Amino acid sequence: MSFLRPRRLYFMLKPYLKMISKWDMIIMVFLIFISFLPLVIFTISQKDVPKDAEVYALITVDNQEYKKITLSNHQGTDTIRYENEDGDYNIIEIKDETIRVIEASCRDQVDVLKGAISKPGETLLCLPHKLAIEIKTEQPEDTEEDEIIRPS
Repeated sequence: MSFLRPRRLYFMLKPYLKMISKWDMIIMVFLIFISFLPLVIFTISQKDVPKDAEVYALITVDNQEYKKITLSNHQGTDTIRYENEDGDYNIIEIKDETIRVIEASCRDQVDVLKGAISKPGETLLCLPHKLAIEIKTEQPEDTEEDEIIRPS
């Protein structure tokens, strides 16, 4: 692999390097920086979830709520079979605090290949069956009443 030697590579690219201006480099660095922005935003939003929040999976079919399953402190394995009037089906597995589609009658199998989800904001979609599984959180209700302190 003699063509990968740094000196030879430099001489091969030298005519092209002259075409790149300072502003081209600034734009490339800026675009690379911007490409990591979604990763930073999603990481920050994951940290905003309180530890005592109840995590649940909301299963919707054609934008209608089908089932709500609590994932917080879930132990063991449960399965749910969703079947529509055409005979199309999805078999959903809830294992410990994760949920996934283990079998589906759709051709593309994107929902099966996605694997298990467990973090708030993650979604699993089966577009042919109009099935969506979304992980959400719910704040526990405070039982203590807030006190109002008034000056006397």
